[in-house]
Amino acid sequence: MAKHFISGVPRYFEPYVCDCFQNALSAQLSHMGQNPGLVLADYLSFMYSEGEGYLGVNYLFKPNTTVEFTEEELNTSLELVYFPLPVQYGTRKGDGNHSDRITVNMYIENDEKKAFKYVKDLIDNDIPAVAAVDLFYMPYHRAWQKEHGLHYVVITGYDEENEFFELFDKYRLSSSDFDGRLSFEQIKLARSSDNPQNNALMGDYKRPLQNIWVQAVIKDGFKPGREKLGRIISESCKRLSGERKILGLSCGIDMLDVFKRDLQERKAEGIDAQNAYMFRTYYNEALKTIARSR
Repeated sequence: MAKHFISGVPRYFEPYVCDCFQNALSAQLSHMGQNPGLVLADYLSFMYSEGEGYLGVNYLFKPNTTVEFTEEELNTSLELVYFPLPVQYGTRKGDGNHSDRITVNMYIENDEKKAFKYVKDLIDNDIPAVAAVDLFYMPYHRAWQKEHGLHYVVITGYDEENEFFELFDKYRLSSSDFDGRLSFEQIKLARSSDNPQNNALMGDYKRPLQNIWVQAVIKDGFKPGREKLGRIISESCKRLSGERKILGLSCGIDMLDVFKRDLQERKAEGIDAQNAYMFRTYYNEALKTIARSR
């Protein structure tokens, strides 16, 4: 029976990385010879949605029932990366026409057997697989058998005879510090979960995972040049000064004053279930994410 393990994949972690997806993708990019600190440097900005109360940097952090977004929503943040729409593997023609950017493809596969094969194919080609899992099924994490949550890990090997994947999860900001092996069955459950959620804003809802994995495509000759890096800075200045709108919303330093005003008004309303969730959970998590943006 087949087995293959990729050696030398960087166990990437930097405390300024704002989420588990970027942390796992950084490991894949590092293995491909790229500098994630440059490639994943996002525009500096601040977003606030009046009325809803949601915050963001270049998109709003808000509860979602899907991992699929519009092409515009996927590409608000990065100068050097392009995200096509998520598709089933094999249905996309080509890998994008962005020779001056890295294309990061997200694939979704409802057929578990096909998803299993595609991940093995990546590993056989020495490409670490960035895969989404539900932490409810990951025995090394504090959420195991307690709470559901979408999370990204890096799969670096498999052994069909002994039925296990080799993987690591080094996003320590969410208590993830694992480097070892988990059974095929455990990973299958984690990758195909309905991922049920609950909060005071949305009640009960689900955010299904559907066997998601991510693959970066880097065309020959790609190199973060001074002009592109300079555009990150100039675009950041325009967004912070309020010259740009993002997804139709005003952004920048002026929105901090609007947020401060609304925060005081929300506090004066009293602490019902929704306000308690916003102050205790949402703002706590969102402000940490903003502080960790690159």
